[in-house]
Amino acid sequence: MRSIFLMDIKSSDSRWVFPLGLVGIGLLIFIWPIPHTISIRDALLLSLLGVFGYLAYRARPSFVWLRELRLPLSLYLILTLWLFIVALAISHETAWSLGEIRGQWLKGLVALSAGMLVALSVPPGTRPAKLVLMAIFLALLIHILYLDFAALETFIRHGGLPRRIGGLTEGPDRISYLANILIAILLAEILYRLGLGRRSGYLPLGRGLLIGILVLTLFSAYIIQLRNGVIPLVLMGAVFVVLYYRQNPLRMRKPVHVTISMLIVSSIALVAYVGTASDSRWRDFLDTIPVALDTETHKAWLDWDKYPKPVMSNGRQVNQSNYVRIAWFKEGSLLVLEHPLGVGFGREAFEVGLRQKYGEGRGYSHSGILDLAVGTGVPGAVLWLGFLGSLFYAAYRCFAGSGNYHSMLLMFLIADFGSRMFVDSIIRDHMLQQFLFLAGLVAVTMYIERRRGPEQDIARA
Repeated sequence: MRSIFLMDIKSSDSRWVFPLGLVGIGLLIFIWPIPHTISIRDALLLSLLGVFGYLAYRARPSFVWLRELRLPLSLYLILTLWLFIVALAISHETAWSLGEIRGQWLKGLVALSAGMLVALSVPPGTRPAKLVLMAIFLALLIHILYLDFAALETFIRHGGLPRRIGGLTEGPDRISYLANILIAILLAEILYRLGLGRRSGYLPLGRGLLIGILVLTLFSAYIIQLRNGVIPLVLMGAVFVVLYYRQNPLRMRKPVHVTISMLIVSSIALVAYVGTASDSRWRDFLDTIPVALDTETHKAWLDWDKYPKPVMSNGRQVNQSNYVRIAWFKEGSLLVLEHPLGVGFGREAFEVGLRQKYGEGRGYSHSGILDLAVGTGVPGAVLWLGFLGSLFYAAYRCFAGSGNYHSMLLMFLIADFGSRMFVDSIIRDHMLQQFLFLAGLVAVTMYIERRRGPEQDIARA
């Protein structure tokens, strides 16, 4: 019997459309973090919207998932409306804020819609759905392998591993974000296979190859040596432990599976520790805090090149990264208190607030949630946190009911993005678009998957 979710990929007018969309997904995921590719990204994103919009129309899917996701989607749409209200009625920089909404937030909305349309076009567990996941996986893996091989080549030629390199992206923060997404996919795949005696998963990879790719990805995390990537990495490890014990009753926990789980979590913890222990910035972090919080006396946080560099109680000059992050967080929090309804959504909302207050300042606070709170006020930050929280809760409920693959993947993705946004300005540009695309794809798929019965699909594929 043909399922209401099943699209006839082999029909005469659709057989060429899906491969085109599949290539577009792989290219977009690969190109998104590469600098100077905005026009290509936008063209690919709009193309995917059209291709999978057509395929979703042909699939005639059920919209049962819409009822399940009504809370997060409603919060997202209310937040979108709130951005326009702030721009038109509250902000003193209306033209700038409207431009940022069009260039930033609405692109994110397109990415979210494209991801949802992909999910509606291909039924979970079937070969087309596996190909979509594999296209995303391979696009991310190419970035990680390039970074690893470049590091090993440097080691062979010069005898030392390079640190904090960015590979094909703009810098270590961007490649770290990609590495964590790949780790999220790998953890979901491994966790799915360890659960309830399952022998296979969604990626057509053997267990040895799967573990080998995880090792290579963790090696890249060590090379990147980025503090901002450690917190999400550790949090994903904690989520892995909780979900493993949640989906496997005591009587069904095989010793070998428990051992594998503990080795994976231990490896994540080891990489997180070793990758950051050698970072000299941690040494003076505590001594920097009182100096950085004294933003009235020291002004270097406004312009590092203009004002005298503060010194700590031990006589050493503060580390710039430690100092400005702490000072920016304090001043950003004060801006939120002074402008509880926001100064206008935009990437430079922090700079707009500082210039209104001090006549000078920089662009980002290096905290995405703080940037958002400065721009959209307390209501905007609460709505965004509610969107992420309700999406995570929906994934957990779906996982508890069926233990399906995509609910686990969504929890890992939200744990990564949701924790990282506190220490990095990622609610913008391609990072926001990429997260929303993946979140839309995975969230819709997990409910279709739960209704369809993924084990039967996997067995037949």
